[in-house]
Amino acid sequence: ISVEHHRLRALKNLQRNILQRKIKPKSPPDIICAFLEALNELGDNMMNIFSQRLAVVEARVLQREGQSQRENLMAMRANALSLIRHISFKRTTMQEVMRERPAIMSLSTFMNFKGQIELYGALIEDAQAFADQCQMLLDELRTQTGEDTGRTLYVLTVISALFLPGSLLATLWGMNVDDVPFKNGEHGFYLVTIT
Repeated sequence: ISVEHHRLRALKNLQRNILQRKIKPKSPPDIICAFLEALNELGDNMMNIFSQRLAVVEARVLQREGQSQRENLMAMRANALSLIRHISFKRTTMQEVMRERPAIMSLSTFMNFKGQIELYGALIEDAQAFADQCQMLLDELRTQTGEDTGRTLYVLTVISALFLPGSLLATLWGMNVDDVPFKNGEHGFYLVTIT
């Protein structure tokens, strides 16, 4: 779900709640608080869904069955970072506005608004933790790939080491030494072989 779609869903939920009289805003700041509450609720639901998906992927990665999940993890991390990028500056702006209670806002609405801003901040922190967990799983996948590659190279090295003496002897015995200098000398063959 894109961030813009997320906001539109929050607006639709707010509109539905007002029309069904589930909430009864008394002023424009009350509507803004209700919108933030709906936005936080949707964000919290999204993070719960994403966390459940991530738990399934994490279990597969830790069981070494997650190599096919790399693209999925990268997309989930990108979505979390996009969410953070889109909403973090709004939180800072809201905190600047809420340093002092505006005259048009009642004390209860002001306290509610501050509480919603704190929840909004918690949503950003949850999204950051989610992105960090995705990155940790991507690092784990890289580590697993490195271990598999190291194991394969170890086997290849052992096989090469087993065949190396035979290759060396075949090379030495298969040399054509008719034109080699010092071929008639007592240690000529060994001197040419060493150099």
